[in-house]
Amino acid sequence: MSLIKTPEEINIMKKGGKIFVAIFKELEKLIKEGVSGEVIEKKAVELIKQHGVKPAFLNYKNFPSVICLSLNETIVHDTPSGKILKAGDLVKLDFGIIYQGFYLDGANTYLIEEANSRQNKNKIAKNLLNAAKTAFSNVLANLKHNTLISKIGKIIESTSAQFNVYPIKELVGHGIGKKLHENPQIPCYEIKNNLGNFALKADMTIALEIMLSASKSKLVCRQNSHGIMTNNHTNTVHLEESIAITENGYYRLTPIIQIP
Repeated sequence: MSLIKTPEEINIMKKGGKIFVAIFKELEKLIKEGVSGEVIEKKAVELIKQHGVKPAFLNYKNFPSVICLSLNETIVHDTPSGKILKAGDLVKLDFGIIYQGFYLDGANTYLIEEANSRQNKNKIAKNLLNAAKTAFSNVLANLKHNTLISKIGKIIESTSAQFNVYPIKELVGHGIGKKLHENPQIPCYEIKNNLGNFALKADMTIALEIMLSASKSKLVCRQNSHGIMTNNHTNTVHLEESIAITENGYYRLTPIIQIP
């Protein structure tokens, strides 16, 4: 399967991206203290039906939900069931759709601020979010035809260091199109091998992901859950957009992240 998309295929993904953003913007309105994950999941199901698209995550590798809702130390892949959002939570909403046979994917992280936090949690969480958004912006500034995978990772890694936070190394961004996960893999750190020397080409479509943790950690699976979390319970942040590479830059297919 070619990683290069035809103009017609990219046009389909652009149309699908507009639907994705419309749904995502409605879901993020629900991310506030006291709302249950089940409410957000139910709304996602309703909006998917309303817009005539298919869910990308439901039943993918036995995943039981339409959305991923991961909190605090959990970086990705947790289910929304039973979660009640509370002040101080770092909430990661990850969502995907299938439109005319093509996948669109994206994720954003939200801080439900905790008033008068004695433990300074808000400051730590905000620094982590700022690091991720700055890294995302810095990558976009260098994204175009012939950008190397190693350069993307180096930018994320160096930006993280400026904020004294750490890139997640066990998970990666990826190509996207007729499959949810296509080649190439795109790590959040500089990789010095054949993958690192892979150059993105115009008309490739990727899911660019920024995944960071507040301190050095390793990832482990949550017990009785699909979620993946840090082994030392440090906070995490996850940003993701589907992007089409162009000769001179990029086109954001699922623009949901506000960047500096």
